[in-house]
Amino acid sequence: MSYNSNNTNGSYKQFHRSESLPSTVQRLVEMLDHVEERVELLRDHASALESERDALLQIISTVKSHKDLENITEG
Repeated sequence: MSYNSNNTNGSYKQFHRSESLPSTVQRLVEMLDHVEERVELLRDHASALESERDALLQIISTVKSHKDLENITEG
């Protein structure tokens, strides 16, 4: 699948042999910069999700401990 088919803003087009090398290199650098920005954003989101997961696991552990304490006092 080409990069162009995945691009939502449509600013990138397919490479053509008729383009000059500097122009092609410049477009490639721009595309790589865009990919790098998206990767950084995905890493930030992954980190936030990991923090949220850890917080939820802590809450679950606390609730489980609380229920265990209730069972001990009832029994």
